[in-house]
Amino acid sequence: MALNKFANFLKLHEIKESKNLRIGNKQKDGGYTCSDNLLNSIDIIYNYGVGDDVSFEHEFIDMFPEKLVRSFDHTIDKHPLPHSKIDYHKEGLASKKTKDCDRFENHVLRFEDSDKKILLKMDVEGAEYEYFKNIDNDFFRKNVYGIILELHDLDSCLDNAINILENLHQDYVCVHWHNNNNGDIFCDDGYFFPTVIEISLVNKHFFKFDLSDSKLPLSIDVPCNPNRPEYHLDLCCDSLTNHNQIVEITIQLNNRLIDLESKLANNINEKEDIKNNLNIVTNELEHYKRLSESMDVRLSEIYGSLIWKITKPFRGFKKIINRFFVKS
Repeated sequence: MALNKFANFLKLHEIKESKNLRIGNKQKDGGYTCSDNLLNSIDIIYNYGVGDDVSFEHEFIDMFPEKLVRSFDHTIDKHPLPHSKIDYHKEGLASKKTKDCDRFENHVLRFEDSDKKILLKMDVEGAEYEYFKNIDNDFFRKNVYGIILELHDLDSCLDNAINILENLHQDYVCVHWHNNNNGDIFCDDGYFFPTVIEISLVNKHFFKFDLSDSKLPLSIDVPCNPNRPEYHLDLCCDSLTNHNQIVEITIQLNNRLIDLESKLANNINEKEDIKNNLNIVTNELEHYKRLSESMDVRLSEIYGSLIWKITKPFRGFKKIINRFFVKS
């Protein structure tokens, strides 16, 4: 299935003798996890999509005052927080030159950066798919040491996302990814996945790697939206969550909730800790409730003519969800 193919490109690697750092916003969207070896190796960041949070660029400049960031965004009139080391241009990213957009390769040549080691950072709200259809792979291989890429609308653009990663896979490995909980959740052949994901890739020709056994999210990762539960690792990759897994997780969380409520009633000295745990478990339950609701809304569209094939397990799943979440 398509989602399994996509997940195969997310197999984690780690640069040898490196450490992961969160650069940028530490509380919400705007920060990204990067390898210190990658950051030390590059000369410049090409950043597409500025928005209103520029904490990543500013922390990078604070860490490496001798380095430079070139930022591009044709949707804003000026950089929200100018800096002498941030070179802002009111231009966007496109697959070919237009009035207010251009190709990344053309920008590098125009600013005479083709001899520099580049980190390409891109959050362009879906424009990534058109751009990556026809990139210069030799140019990327020689110049781009790392890529931080946000992939959007995976529920409708999954095949396009696979094409991007399949093309980059010949020269890059995945060193980190994070589910963006600002997006929705969709179903593919009985498995759940977020519609928006942040991926970090590193050029395999310039670094030595090992396969990583790290469990995501890392301790330094934070939800993009702090007001919504994090989307967990069990939604993705080697342990894609299906209906039965969600049911099992829901039962475990509900039992944990009952246990904590009992402890809260009988334990005076540890009430604050118990309340904190109660909040965590309650958020987890809400998270899986939203999974079931998302499947409700999207089931018909996703499965189409296969709807009868999955009717039986779906009904069983709904019975258990109703048992815990529907009040009589």
